[in-house]
Amino acid sequence: MGDQERFLEEEEGSGQGDEIEVGKKVGFLPAFILKILKWVAIVVGILLLVVIVVVILFNQLSSKSSAYTGDIAVGMEVMPPEEILQYFGNIAEVRGQTADKPPQLFTAKVDIGYEKENNALTTELNDRAPRIHNIILIYLSRKQAVDLHMRDEQLQQELVREVNRILRNGKIKTLLFRELQTFQS
Repeated sequence: MGDQERFLEEEEGSGQGDEIEVGKKVGFLPAFILKILKWVAIVVGILLLVVIVVVILFNQLSSKSSAYTGDIAVGMEVMPPEEILQYFGNIAEVRGQTADKPPQLFTAKVDIGYEKENNALTTELNDRAPRIHNIILIYLSRKQAVDLHMRDEQLQQELVREVNRILRNGKIKTLLFRELQTFQS
């Protein structure tokens, strides 16, 4: 026999040995059990891979969203939307002196916010503009320069109360400072 015949016999013999018949015992377990265990291992591996990917993605997404909602919950209070107001700006610029020693000069420009389409209040504000100007002048003249700069909201609320005392056809909702400045005299 030559070398070619020996290779042919090895090839024919090796082809039959690769296929394991069902029911034939290979090692200590039958071939059928080995095939089942192989497929179970493949399925378990795929399931494990899917679970790991899902857990990683879920953790990534939840950490981003929880950080975002945490900022909102901590940083902002939920407030109802502000009502849209009509503004009256026909109050002349208020100029006066503060209660400081020595007094400082101040100037203030204000707008008054009130309910929309309240024509009676619009007319009353127009008629009482000089009186409202005087109320603002007297009120701001009683304050020191430091008070005028540090408590804008408190000043606005107190001025709203003062102006509402003289009104009969409605109440103003807000008083906004377009400008509030103090100067050394």
